[in-house]
Amino acid sequence: YSLVGYTTLFHFNSPFRKPKPGIVMRVCQAIVLPPYQRGGHGSMMLNEVYKIAEGRSDIDGSTTSGSDEIVEVNVEDPCPGFVSLRNKVDFRRFQNSSNLGSLQSLCTGVDSNAFWSPLPEDLVASGAANLRVTPQQILIASEMSKLCAVEAKIKVLRSSNEISTNEETIEGMEKKYRLMVKKRLLKLHREELGACGSKD
Repeated sequence: YSLVGYTTLFHFNSPFRKPKPGIVMRVCQAIVLPPYQRGGHGSMMLNEVYKIAEGRSDIDGSTTSGSDEIVEVNVEDPCPGFVSLRNKVDFRRFQNSSNLGSLQSLCTGVDSNAFWSPLPEDLVASGAANLRVTPQQILIASEMSKLCAVEAKIKVLRSSNEISTNEETIEGMEKKYRLMVKKRLLKLHREELGACGSKD
């Protein structure tokens, strides 16, 4: 055996967390040594962290009980590479989860108005609780899912004969998607943007 990488975890109790108090597990460090990077090891480590959080496995091989349930996995000051890795893993978990039916259905119907609207906060909170992630990660995973749906629709439109009409539709969908993401980012960074004073 040789060391490929490691991750360190920190657990703390969050008694006032909504919607449900419990233990929050924080990923403090996640390192894959340079010769082994880009081989899927980081994704495997993060998926194991989620398995521990869901009580399917634990560091000592036992399962967690309901009284010390891990309700969320978050990350301490992630670097851009880890943010990308986490988003990819969370997107796959979002796509493959069987507990997010209504949330997933809102991310597939490109032709409906609900697709372009912000997700209901109660659905985001329940989705975050189901996947043991932060609500922000649910929003990112849902936007990635919506992007897949938009790209699939664009592919269908480009393969049809009415090219001039479809190009306008494609341009409109791409603009709607960009505005949807910008609205989320504006809401997330409202304080920092307000401190700038002006648009310049």
